[in-house]
Amino acid sequence: MDIEAFTAVAELIGVVAIIVTLIYLAIEIRQNTATVNTARYDAITAGFNEINCTIISDPELPPLFNRGMLEPDSLTSDEKARMAFIFRAYYNQYYKVYRLYSSGGLPKREWETYAKQCAQLYGSPGGKIFLSSNPDYPEIAQAVKDYSSESDVFSFGKQQSNV
Repeated sequence: MDIEAFTAVAELIGVVAIIVTLIYLAIEIRQNTATVNTARYDAITAGFNEINCTIISDPELPPLFNRGMLEPDSLTSDEKARMAFIFRAYYNQYYKVYRLYSSGGLPKREWETYAKQCAQLYGSPGGKIFLSSNPDYPEIAQAVKDYSSESDVFSFGKQQSNV
């Protein structure tokens, strides 16, 4: 075998090695992306589940949460303090989701789902009071503002009328 034939074979082997390496890297990147996405959704869900489990673990909290959202003027000063912590916990979670979205780590269509939920919560009478007295995260309040008209205020434990 002369040097030219040897060089051609070596180049062919090099090209095949590069193609195999690129295929391997593409598979690894796809698997890594799936793992990162799963971890992201797990963290978001775990945050909301922790807040929700806190609320449902105390039988006084679901009705307090409803009144705090829909009839905030009916709360005692102690109940207002409890509601402030609940609103803060949700707000911190939505802020975390917003930061994930604004950094490119969450697709827009998924952010929009959370933005609508956030707009529901903070569009309630109690949520508006919380926001007006806690302007800690102005960018998320602005980010969900466009979703406010799309969202009806929700309450837990009460039937919504579809009429």
